[in-house]
Amino acid sequence: MTDNRVREVPIVSLDEALREGSAMFAGGTIKEAPATDPDVVRLRHKLTTIFEKLPRCRLGEKAIVHSQSGLVFNELIIDRTVYLVGCGETKGTTLQPGRQTDIITGSCLFGSEAIVGHAESRTYSLTDPHAIRNLKEPIETISVDTRQHVYEAEAVARLSMFVEDLASQLEKAEITVHVHVPVPEYEIYGLSLYCAGKMTREIFEQYREAVRQRGRLVEALITGKMSRKNVRIVAKSPLNWLDTFDVFGPKPEELARRLCIRAREYNGLWYDLIGEDDTLPLSELNHLSYIYSYLATAKQAAHLQSQVLFVEDPDEAAIYYHALKAQERTGIYIDKMTGLYVHPRVAVKNLAFPNEDYVLFNCKDGCEPETVDMTLRLYER
Repeated sequence: MTDNRVREVPIVSLDEALREGSAMFAGGTIKEAPATDPDVVRLRHKLTTIFEKLPRCRLGEKAIVHSQSGLVFNELIIDRTVYLVGCGETKGTTLQPGRQTDIITGSCLFGSEAIVGHAESRTYSLTDPHAIRNLKEPIETISVDTRQHVYEAEAVARLSMFVEDLASQLEKAEITVHVHVPVPEYEIYGLSLYCAGKMTREIFEQYREAVRQRGRLVEALITGKMSRKNVRIVAKSPLNWLDTFDVFGPKPEELARRLCIRAREYNGLWYDLIGEDDTLPLSELNHLSYIYSYLATAKQAAHLQSQVLFVEDPDEAAIYYHALKAQERTGIYIDKMTGLYVHPRVAVKNLAFPNEDYVLFNCKDGCEPETVDMTLRLYER
């Protein structure tokens, strides 16, 4: 029998959600903010400083604020394309046209429904670290949706478009875009379940193969979107050394310690981040990998005397905060790094897992073609 029920579209344009008063992000609301708001005034000052030497970049009138995080965003118009951009806690250093530039960005994989684990009568997201930490029973089988998720498609479209537009303003500068594609980080999610006895080796191997295939897909999407001649893309993860590590060699209860030792031996920055502690949980190793990507790029940029900035999703604002806290122990200082958080043009209405956040990662029916297509239409020129 054919299912003729009309599926409710789980997303709406941000503009429409703001008009309706229904715009949500994470666990809070999104509201328009007046130009007189002190946080908006400070942000506009930062953005003016950052873009003052790029004459085809100008500020628009609209500003929004996230109630939960307090992050504010203001319209930034590059040529004729309008973005909503925030700076978070970053200082805001003037971008110099023609100067060698390193840009840090990234894209997570999947969505909360893309890999699910089945245990008795319950279903769990196996891509959501919060769900993985709280999983109480062994996974019996997994289901993988190999279709592109709206979270992946939207992030690649938004961040790639912004980076391309920014690169066009930096004139003849050589630009290296460091894209964090977190394949080993997702593998570690599965390893944490394997070590805890909640995932068999066979199921973990299925999970790992799905993650690696998805990483190749997302990397191809990113490289296909950024085609300017002055842009070089480096897509990798600070944990890529996991590829050469035999995760089934140690006993499961020894694996976390062995991986910490391997990371610490890999280079000096990993050693500084981990210190002498061999008892870090696998989740902490994942956490440190994102901090590593900021610090390693900043160190390289300082050596090459290039300007460095990050272009990120708003829900990645915590990375910079934690990287700042690692400055003293690593000797790598990022307090003057320029940071830009580019806001999605969509808002989520319906959630895949109702008790989780209102973010595209947790969008219901996120792999359905109509969900992806509707979202990508908002990024057509």
